[in-house]
Amino acid sequence: MRFKAKFTADGTDQLEKRFLPAMEKFGKTIQVLLSEEEVKLVQTPLDTDGAQVMASFPIEALFDRSSYRCTSRHHNLIAFVADVGLLLKVIRTAAANVAEEGLEVKLSQKEFQVTGTEESEAKPFLVFKGEGQTMSILQELPISKPYTAEEIDHLVNLATTASLAPYYVDVGPCSTTLLAMIDRMKSVSGTLMMARMVMCM
Repeated sequence: MRFKAKFTADGTDQLEKRFLPAMEKFGKTIQVLLSEEEVKLVQTPLDTDGAQVMASFPIEALFDRSSYRCTSRHHNLIAFVADVGLLLKVIRTAAANVAEEGLEVKLSQKEFQVTGTEESEAKPFLVFKGEGQTMSILQELPISKPYTAEEIDHLVNLATTASLAPYYVDVGPCSTTLLAMIDRMKSVSGTLMMARMVMCM
């Protein structure tokens, strides 16, 4: 199992200013699904206490395609759980200091000795590395154990857009405005009713 990539400046900008802050409002953790062609960030009702949230990106939207490597024994798919707040902190630090040079990320693991025994246990991390004019970044972000093949297949089914709803709206271009509107509406009521109108021509 291997994952390694280099963020583009636009990729860190998209995550830092749009998607991660929005997803942090829904829950503390996200499920990350990596494949050869796209990256999906998923929050199920268990992650958010009700809502199901998903962001899907083609590789080129976040990473330099020539640097991207994602391989595994199960259809070259890798999935795990990460803390949204910690991930956002790493991305923000990188965006402020190493955006021009690029931020590298890779999947790694370290051996830790189990307390009270002579045995060791491998724990997975996302390792972020970047060089800037004033500072260098080397950050290890702890993640869950990579998903099993069965868990990956379950997440793939959950993350399939057609399984979520027959119709959907792409709010990416207006996500900042939408979040601001929702924040202002909180002072009016704690709940929001939404309706769908279908027009036939």
